[in-house]
Amino acid sequence: MLILLRLLPTGYNKHIQYVDPTGNFFWFVVGALVAVGIAAGVSEDFRDFLKDEVMKPAISFVTGFVFSGFNPIVGLSAAITTSALDTGKGRQFLYRFTKEFFDDVLGFKPKAAYILSTIVAHTVATLALETTIANTLYPKADIVPFDKNNPQDMAMLKDPKGYDSFGRMPVEEGRPDAFDYSKLRTLAIGEDRVGILGTDIKQGGLTKLGITVQHSGGIVKNFPGQGIENISVLGLKGNAIYATLFGTCHQATNQTFLMGGLANTVWNQGWEFKATTIIYGNYGGGLVEKINWGVQAAHDYKN
Repeated sequence: MLILLRLLPTGYNKHIQYVDPTGNFFWFVVGALVAVGIAAGVSEDFRDFLKDEVMKPAISFVTGFVFSGFNPIVGLSAAITTSALDTGKGRQFLYRFTKEFFDDVLGFKPKAAYILSTIVAHTVATLALETTIANTLYPKADIVPFDKNNPQDMAMLKDPKGYDSFGRMPVEEGRPDAFDYSKLRTLAIGEDRVGILGTDIKQGGLTKLGITVQHSGGIVKNFPGQGIENISVLGLKGNAIYATLFGTCHQATNQTFLMGGLANTVWNQGWEFKATTIIYGNYGGGLVEKINWGVQAAHDYKN
């Protein structure tokens, strides 16, 4: 037996066909078997790592990026938030938030409480990150009165650039939802007038029910392109695609300012602006993101 064991690593006792002059092949086989065993033992942990640390943030990024009209700030904010809340401390925070607020205070059942707390935590953190990144990258313009006698203001109106989403500027007579000149304000950085914001009562919709809802629109001098109004997919104009899956006129206004190099948003313009921002985010895509987070939370709770 000892002889056989000695011969095995040196060529299976067939030295003409199999040569192992150092006698180390046996240890190579042993090492390979150990490596396979380790790999088999950690494969489940590796799969968990891919799922939690790679796939979840990746899905959050893609969801935010695509459904915000390809805005990298939205995708990046969603991915960072997902990663942070999926750490040990992040999970501890979610479980405490779930139990102490949604369960104990509001009385939700445990699973519903966990899903809602996950969505709320993601929403707050993502909005804060979007705002922080935008304010870090771009300046915030001052809002000053619109001046019909200012050539910079009128030049922007004559060549309006931005996401429309029914945020019409008064450049064509009889155009529906257009803003009156009195409802316009100018965004300025020093003496340079760089954009225009319009806000007015939205006609139709909730207004017919007696609920006053503010409508918004924006144009900027440095917008790269003509805007979503001129995009067509399967015969649908960009405006029809954008609302309401991606966002509303408020998100389109924020997108316009951001793409024009400004960190301004319409958050402070009224309650309806805050409501749509909470639902859709600063720049759109938030509704689909919430669906994604809710599905992930339900799956995590089950497991």
